[in-house]
Amino acid sequence: SDWPQDNFKILRDFTNRNEQAPDNVAGSYEFAYGFLNLIGTPNAERHIFDIPGAEFKSGFVLNLGDHIDPTEPVIIRVSGPAATINLQDTFAAGKQVLMGDARFGQMSAQILWTLPEATKVKFENAQIPGSIVVPTPGAKFELAAAGANGRVWVAGDVEQNRAGSELHNFPFIGDPGTKCGGKPTDPEPTPTPTPEPTPTESVDPTPTPEPTPT
Repeated sequence: SDWPQDNFKILRDFTNRNEQAPDNVAGSYEFAYGFLNLIGTPNAERHIFDIPGAEFKSGFVLNLGDHIDPTEPVIIRVSGPAATINLQDTFAAGKQVLMGDARFGQMSAQILWTLPEATKVKFENAQIPGSIVVPTPGAKFELAAAGANGRVWVAGDVEQNRAGSELHNFPFIGDPGTKCGGKPTDPEPTPTPTPEPTPTESVDPTPTPEPTPT
């Protein structure tokens, strides 16, 4: 991979183009009663929420609230040098979304967590919906959650620190560069060479003896 070239420029460029996309519209957020509620702007088709890492003080339930449709990208920009994302559960429009629900898969593809300044990041507890990018060279990323559902890009060290935790690779719908490739195809079978026949040595026939005259 060419990721490390030029101090992980590829990750910094990815972060910048998604945080600064011209169609981003800032939404509002609120930590209340154990929830982090994200409220979109009416008629926006791409949402960004800028939240200081210091505001993630304890566990919370993520709720994608009003004016956020499943087909609209959501960028959660977490600012500051460090952040611990202690996710307890996932809701959309005020209703719980379980990992096996189709809506959870949609959330995993529509959310992008960016931590552009962080050098120490931890995601823990419940299944995390969405891709994660930590573009600062030398960053430390710890995954202590039940799993991550999306791409995970870190310009440093990744520690997977929970038994049974898995990474499920969802593309981010807000950036064409994260899409999966074409449908996999079966490889062409390797032809089996036909063996050349082994020549056999011809044997001269035994001559028939002439009859003895009487």
